[in-house]
Amino acid sequence: MNALAGPFYPTNALVAAAWIGQRVPGIVPGQVATRLPRAVSSWAAEGFVQISPVTGVPDVDIPVRHPLVQVDCWAVTVDAQGNVSTKQPVHKANRLAELIRTATELDTALYSSPVTMPTNYLGAIVLSAYPLTEPAEVPDDPSGYARVTFDLALDWARADPPKTDN
Repeated sequence: MNALAGPFYPTNALVAAAWIGQRVPGIVPGQVATRLPRAVSSWAAEGFVQISPVTGVPDVDIPVRHPLVQVDCWAVTVDAQGNVSTKQPVHKANRLAELIRTATELDTALYSSPVTMPTNYLGAIVLSAYPLTEPAEVPDDPSGYARVTFDLALDWARADPPKTDN
């Protein structure tokens, strides 16, 4: 048996990125990942959301996870020659953060149905998402990138738990 063949279990980072990219109106899956893309031109127009798991507590009685993830919303202005401007577009980073924050307040249609996971990963259902801190600007980045950060708590479970033989 090849242990690397999958299916693989979802991770907190994958579930958080999938929920934001698939359920938050105004954000698409290609705008969310655990690492900021090196090619600034690939995300300069719309901004980018970076997910970093911080901590969490799995439930001891039921198969539900409760991670806390740091959400960093990035924005940058690039001129016609591809140079990054030193004028940080904080408004664009704030817009992304507010899209995510307000999505947590919307109706339950954003929850309780499986998010699409990468190939060979078991499914996941986000039961709830809620901010634990207010979005805040991280000022004085010498790179010219604007960054707004906040902490997001998720409650999620696997959509298709592994089968057991009894």
